[in-house]
Amino acid sequence: MKKSNVLKFIEQLKKDCKSNQVGLFLYDQKFIMDDGDKFGGWFCPVKKELHCSFPSKLSTKYVELLIHESCHMDQFINQTPKWVIEQNNESLSVFWDWLKSDKKFNIDKHLKNVQLMEAECEQLSIQKIVDLELGINTSQYIQKANSYLLFYSVLKETKKWCDYPPYRFKEIWQQMPSDKILQKFSMSTELKDLYKSKCYKKRTIKDSNLYKTS
Repeated sequence: MKKSNVLKFIEQLKKDCKSNQVGLFLYDQKFIMDDGDKFGGWFCPVKKELHCSFPSKLSTKYVELLIHESCHMDQFINQTPKWVIEQNNESLSVFWDWLKSDKKFNIDKHLKNVQLMEAECEQLSIQKIVDLELGINTSQYIQKANSYLLFYSVLKETKKWCDYPPYRFKEIWQQMPSDKILQKFSMSTELKDLYKSKCYKKRTIKDSNLYKTS
């Protein structure tokens, strides 16, 4: 990671947020709690706010996270194709409503819209890493990004956000392609079980019966 270029990126992000009337909230902590779940960050197009965990000591993990969230803002500002499809269908909102309730309906279309919107964001993130010469390993970034994209497919079965992100575990992310961002999100049963065993605490597995498919 090239610290000087990262600092330039942060300063430019602050300017971009200001010029686009987006609130930027950086938290000197490892995660943000929201409705009982842990998150690294998010961009809200309704409130025009970018929230991100960003401990004061620079580390690649949190720089990557900030890049990702900044690219969601870029999607919103530039009205990119996959962003527009997701927003027009309100797929992320529908998906979260489904996740937090006992509603039973076909979520496949909305799930795919969310995954493709996230995949588009990851492609923008990689381009930003390269263009700004941030010194981040793009092959490894792609693998970890792909592991995150596939987690949404696991969510369809578990209906529970992860206790630990999949990109924390080499056993998971090293199985991912390193040359391209996924556009299809099917998974083997073995890989799903690996996600469930690594990304959830044992208590969560017991309480949620995660190995019972919906």
